[in-house]
Amino acid sequence: MTKEELIKIFSIFSVVYSKFIQPGKEEIMLEVWHSMLRQYPYELVRYAAETHIKSSQFDVCYRCIS
Repeated sequence: MTKEELIKIFSIFSVVYSKFIQPGKEEIMLEVWHSMLRQYPYELVRYAAETHIKSSQFDVCYRCIS
């Protein structure tokens, strides 16, 4: 998955979870999440993200969708 694709995932999360993107920490979040998820295809991560949103009462973290 590319960083551009991860930004799309972040956009989805930021709509659902209002405090997902912490001001001033956007770049480090992108770097950390990308380092953890870059080996997975975008379609798989998007599916996992959507599944998490639909089924979990908790905020998202990269471990939840990897």
